[in-house]
Amino acid sequence: MSRIFLAKYSMRATKNNYKFSFKLYRQLADESYTISLVLRYNKKRYIYSLPLTVYSEQWDEIRERYIDDSIAKEVIKEKGLKDTEKRNLLRSLHADAQVNNIYLDRKAIELRDIIDDFERRKVPFTNEMIIEKLFTKVSSSKAESYLLAHITKLKEEKRFNTAKTFEDLHICLLKYDKNFSKRSIPEIDYNYVNGYFNYFKEQGREVGGIGVNLRALRTLLNEAIKDNVGSPETYPFSNQYGTRTGKDTFSLSNKVKTTTRKKFIPIQYLEKFYNHEFTSISHQRSKELFFFSFFCGGINFADMANLRKSDIKHGFDKEGNPIRYFIYKRSKTKEDIEIQINDDIQRQIDKLQNTILGKAIDDYLLPIYTITGLNSEEMNTFRMNKLRRMNKYLKEMSKIMEFPEGLVGLSTYFARHSFAMRLFSKTKSIDIVSAGLHHASTEITKVYLESFGKDEIAKVSSGLLN
Repeated sequence: MSRIFLAKYSMRATKNNYKFSFKLYRQLADESYTISLVLRYNKKRYIYSLPLTVYSEQWDEIRERYIDDSIAKEVIKEKGLKDTEKRNLLRSLHADAQVNNIYLDRKAIELRDIIDDFERRKVPFTNEMIIEKLFTKVSSSKAESYLLAHITKLKEEKRFNTAKTFEDLHICLLKYDKNFSKRSIPEIDYNYVNGYFNYFKEQGREVGGIGVNLRALRTLLNEAIKDNVGSPETYPFSNQYGTRTGKDTFSLSNKVKTTTRKKFIPIQYLEKFYNHEFTSISHQRSKELFFFSFFCGGINFADMANLRKSDIKHGFDKEGNPIRYFIYKRSKTKEDIEIQINDDIQRQIDKLQNTILGKAIDDYLLPIYTITGLNSEEMNTFRMNKLRRMNKYLKEMSKIMEFPEGLVGLSTYFARHSFAMRLFSKTKSIDIVSAGLHHASTEITKVYLESFGKDEIAKVSSGLLN
C-alpha cells in the first residue's frame, strides 16, 4: 500500500499526546455496527457515536473507512483475490460508502483544524471541548438572521424587556448599515463598531443610549462565538479570546462612560414627598409605589409588579425574634434577594392594598397587574405602560410639590439612589450600603456614592482662606 494512499484514508492525528480514530463500536440487532469517533488525550478516552452504521465486511479496519470502489481495488490488488472473491467483495459494498467516507474525511480534517486552533491560541483543551466544537449545530452566520433568532429565543423564555433591547439594536443597525441584511457576523469587527459609535454620536444621540445598543451587540457576538458562528479573530470588544492581542479593541467602559450624577432626592424633599397628600388617585398610587421601592432598597418596577402574597414567608432573626420577609429574583442580575418586611414596608403594603388605589389580580401583592386574561407578552406590555404612566405622574407630582430644577425629572430611577444616599448618611458605612443594594462588591457601591464624596469635598474646600 502506498504512503499517499494511507495518508488519504487513515487520517489519524497524533499531536502532543492527542489521537483520534474511527472504530466499529456497538453491534445492533441486525448485526451491523455503529461507527464511533474515539478520542484520546493525556491517557483519557472519549467515545462519541456517529450517525453511521456498517456491516463488518463493508469496513476496512486499517484505513478506518467504508470499503468503496477505490479501496476495493486496493484490497483486491493487496490480497490477490480471485474472480469469485472479487465479485463477493464488490457485491457487499455499502450503498453510501463513498458519501460516508467523505463525511469521515471532513470530520478528520475538522478535528485537526480544531486542535491546531486550540494549540495556536494556547488554550488548554479536553476531549469534551473537541466534541462540543466538532458537533455544534451551526446556524446561519448572517448577523441579521442570528439577531432575529436571538430575539425569538428571548421571547420564548418570556424575557420580553431584554428582547425589546435587541429589537432596538436591530432598528439601529438597519439605520446605520443599509447592507446589514447581507452582513455576516465576522464582519462586525472593530472598524464596524467604531463606525457605529461615531455615526450615532454625530447624529446627536446620547452616549448612554449608544452604549445600551453596543452592550447588547457585545452580548450577541459572545453568544455567536459560543454557538460556533461568530469569529474570535474579529471580536471587537476585547482580546478575551486571545486572538486580538496588539490589535485595536473598542472599550465600552471608556467610550460610553458618562459623568452624570446619580439621581437622588435629598432628605428635605424626600420627607416633603412622603408627607404630601395628593388629590389624584393616580398620583397617590404612584407615590406609594415609589416609597415601597425606596424602603425595599430600590426594587425595580418589574420585580415589584411580580411580587406575590405567597412570596411572604415567616422566620426568625439572629436574636430569635419572629420576622416576615419575601425573596424575589432580581431581573437584572438573576440573584435571589431577601427583603425583611419592616414597619415602613408594611405601611406601604397596607396603603397599596387599599382598594381605592386599585385591586391586584390573583395572588399579586401590589395593584400593578389589574386586568385578568392576559398572556405573558400582554402582561409585559401592560406593565411597561403602567411604568411609563407612573414616571409621567411622578414628573407632574414634582411640579405640584414645587420641587427645584434638579428634581423636575423625577422618576422611579430616583428610588434606589435615594435609598443608597439615606443609608450612607445614617451609617457612614459603605459595607452596609453595599449589602443593602446587594452589590457584588463595594467598588460598585462607591460609584453610587461618588456624588456624595464630591459634595463633601466642595463643603470643606469652600472658604479655605477665610
